[in-house]
Amino acid sequence: STNNSTNNSTNNSTNHHASSSNSSSKQTMVTANALHFGIRISFMASIAAVFSLVTLPNGDYYPQAIWIYISALMVGWFPGMDTASVLQKTFQRLGGTLIGSILGLTFGLISLLIIPYGEEEEEEGEKKKRRSAFLGVCIALVSFVYAIVFANNNNNKNSYAAMIGLMTFGISIMPFVNQETPQNWHHSLLRILNVFIGCVIGGLGALCVWPKSTRSILQEEVDLQVRFAGESACAVLRMASDVFSGKDTALPLRDILSEIPHHHHHHHHDDHHHDDNTHDKVHDLYADAIHRWKASKALFGKLQYDVWLPGSSSTTTNTNTNTTKDRETFQEETAMTLARTFRIQSTVVLLDGLVRNDRQKQHNFTKDELDLFVRIGTNIQQMLIIVPCNKNEKQTEATAAARDLMGYCMQKLHRMAHARYRKEALLNDDNDDDDDDEFKQRLHLDRQSLLLSQEESGLPLLDPDVSLFFVQMVDHLVLRSLRLYHVWKKTNNNNNNNNNN
Repeated sequence: STNNSTNNSTNNSTNHHASSSNSSSKQTMVTANALHFGIRISFMASIAAVFSLVTLPNGDYYPQAIWIYISALMVGWFPGMDTASVLQKTFQRLGGTLIGSILGLTFGLISLLIIPYGEEEEEEGEKKKRRSAFLGVCIALVSFVYAIVFANNNNNKNSYAAMIGLMTFGISIMPFVNQETPQNWHHSLLRILNVFIGCVIGGLGALCVWPKSTRSILQEEVDLQVRFAGESACAVLRMASDVFSGKDTALPLRDILSEIPHHHHHHHHDDHHHDDNTHDKVHDLYADAIHRWKASKALFGKLQYDVWLPGSSSTTTNTNTNTTKDRETFQEETAMTLARTFRIQSTVVLLDGLVRNDRQKQHNFTKDELDLFVRIGTNIQQMLIIVPCNKNEKQTEATAAARDLMGYCMQKLHRMAHARYRKEALLNDDNDDDDDDEFKQRLHLDRQSLLLSQEESGLPLLDPDVSLFFVQMVDHLVLRSLRLYHVWKKTNNNNNNNNNN
């Protein structure tokens, strides 16, 4: 007995140490993407810093080299590692710098033509004041018109370029005020040159150091959205089963949004009981998925900068035409898949609201019906799991889950809906059939008692039987999940075929 106790204690200590080591390793683990990003940034920063650290043949340092360093990091800072994002920001910074410098130099030279330099110090001091006033008015007017033109067009895609343009305009025009000799405004031209050099360094870093196609990143995001859709659907249906069965209570959404501290009131039941974070987990799943979905939309506009196209080994016209068609097909299929994932998340949000906020309404689901909800959620998650092409076993499981949804689950849902349709028909039927009198009377009593409780609590008098609507929404969720599965499967197969070619 003593030896067994000692062995158990040793095993527990070992397991605890192992779990602590695993937890520590997860916290300290550096992902490959993070390592690649660090090497890329180090490459850009090192080359850009050479202009500041190395002297010229005449012994002087390269003038205003800090702008090379700033520009290289500004355009290259994309932890996502997609080349198109870097190239897009490079073109925007170059365009904004060019526009701003042209405006700044133009109004600066106009100020010198209108108010030339004085020959004596007192005369130049007076002209500098007048020149400063003139340039101040130019800055105010140009900034005002510039901002109106940008805001009126509402072109958020070029927001960075617009900001860089206005900033460069101010930097280019300032030497005309503060200069002591007519040649000092040449610093404005030098600043433009240094920005170009920095942008070139950033672009080369993205093209040479672990370049990653934006198309591949978008495909990864689509796969994640498909998986998130399955996880959210499974989580909300499991939560509904627990809440409707009385195993658990749903936290109101307003408490989650306002971050009110709370305690879940759990009842101890069988092994199907879930952890304390079940309800917040549902909200976190669809909230994170929708947030990432919005970020995924921005990648579509960057595909035009993606130089890493499939099938681009040849530069013939025929290949370029096929590449263009392939890109358009990819965009269309990917957009369709993302749209369907969003529809599933919107359905999950509605189901989540029904579970959380309709706590005073009676649903009257049987145990078999609640088990059906869990089965549907499990099948949806299994069907929408990310399956590599070489995992035939997983693909078979996903296909089996889809068939179960289309067969058994859909039939059961339709029977549930039909039964509740009949219930509504009996409540609204004026026919005095003796066989239905007792059943109708019981339904009316249930409805009246619930409406009375709602009236006493100050709530509006709503239809208490929302179980039919919930069943219809679950049926809607199943149909949307099946459509997503078929669209995503087709898109995935096309992408695999293109990669093989």
